[in-house]
Amino acid sequence: MLAGLNEGALSTLVLILFILILILVVGIFLFIIIKSLSVWTSNNNAPIQDRFCKVVAKRIQLSGNTSNLDSNTSYFVTFEFEDRSRMELWIGRQQFGHMVEGDVGNLTFQGTRFKEFERKKAM
Repeated sequence: MLAGLNEGALSTLVLILFILILILVVGIFLFIIIKSLSVWTSNNNAPIQDRFCKVVAKRIQLSGNTSNLDSNTSYFVTFEFEDRSRMELWIGRQQFGHMVEGDVGNLTFQGTRFKEFERKKAM
């Protein structure tokens, strides 16, 4: 195997490597959980806002395997407010299908959480 290492030293090296990989994997999971809880708490503490805006862009993000069984589709819409600032929010598939770029209306959101978009009729 490795020159200069006896069987005991090699097993110790493998054990240390296993422990380091385990610590790394557990650390990544903890980071993801803490980050998700932080975003959830931040959204819950944010005020619910209702602002007039325009739908300026829509996009779909595909993740996972290319087969239909293992893929995941996320839907995002970018809204532009009257002060020209923009916000992109993740929304559900059904709401995504009801919006068209150029639609104007009232957006209700809480932090980064989409609540509702009420389209106003064109005059």
